[in-house]
Amino acid sequence: MEDGILWRLLEDLPGQMAVWWGWRESLKGWKTLPAFQRRHLQLERDRAMEVDCATPCGSAPCPRKVVEYAPDDIVAVCPEMEKRPYPLALEDILIYSLKHSAFQKDICAAFNLRSDGTENRVCRKTWRIGDLVPVAGVAFPAYITFQEIANDLLDAVRQLCLLHDGHFILMAPTRRRVRPPAEQLLSSRKALFLSLDEELFFDANARLQSVRKPEQVFASLFATLPNPCESKSVFFPTPTGTKWEDVLLHFNDGHRLTICIGEMQKTFTYSEMGMSSRKDGEPTKNWSFLRMLASCDGVLAKADAAGGESLKTRKKELCKVLCEFFRLESEPVFWDDVQKAYVCRFQIRPDTHSTQWRERNDGARQKTGNG
Repeated sequence: MEDGILWRLLEDLPGQMAVWWGWRESLKGWKTLPAFQRRHLQLERDRAMEVDCATPCGSAPCPRKVVEYAPDDIVAVCPEMEKRPYPLALEDILIYSLKHSAFQKDICAAFNLRSDGTENRVCRKTWRIGDLVPVAGVAFPAYITFQEIANDLLDAVRQLCLLHDGHFILMAPTRRRVRPPAEQLLSSRKALFLSLDEELFFDANARLQSVRKPEQVFASLFATLPNPCESKSVFFPTPTGTKWEDVLLHFNDGHRLTICIGEMQKTFTYSEMGMSSRKDGEPTKNWSFLRMLASCDGVLAKADAAGGESLKTRKKELCKVLCEFFRLESEPVFWDDVQKAYVCRFQIRPDTHSTQWRERNDGARQKTGNG
């Protein structure tokens, strides 16, 4: 049996809940069912009062009443008395529901989405399961919806479009409920719709796996990211989870510096980092202040600063530019009361080929007696 039957069942089941007899009959022949039960289903407190009739008759499909005479004597009784009762096992009338939080966590793992592991219901039968975070500071929200009719899916799309002006991801078990009005709304927001029966499969342990690599699945969203190599783009592809302490800046000369984060290394000009004047293209005071910080190895006391301009103002402006460039939120440069200096959280080195650096370094060696 293909996984597609499971996805269709999840979409059709109200609340993704049914008696075990119903799960078993609907998914008969699916070898992964026992593992799916252990991993993704949870036992509810109540037992079923009725089950779907398993014997064909002249009447329209109707449920059978569950009668428990004893734990080992349970029968399904036809309300019209047209057919004889048939026995049920206690397991048959136990109710199982989908463990939404665990299921959503598995989806996030398969697609490499960031999730906090909690259930975040945003509207009827719709949850925010996590975020696609291609680089630090950029997040595309991801949702999953279980709708039994097309109009309900359209309503969910409308509510999500009201929540977001930009891109987002909407997943559903299948695309059976997606109609042109919903498609048009999603297209207007440049939202990405994913049909999970086309993108995911269950392995032998019922763990969800992606058919394609995440960069292929989300290619349309990755294409919206600015190119960090374009001079008009003030952006660095900072890896997710990066802290300022992981960042190393090393000036190559007066116009370029190299940025290292782990194994990632890229070189930018002051213009590419958004520190050029709109009037003449020359470096701004932010670039000069960054070079000043580098000359002091990231610890700048007020006495070391040239001129009388407010360092507090320059530090604030530089922090804003660096936060926007790296897409990191915390303050990269702060005032240290102990050192009485402005201190960089990141590592920063000056141009080691400059005359100024060589003179300073030679002076330091002479003081320590190292020649």
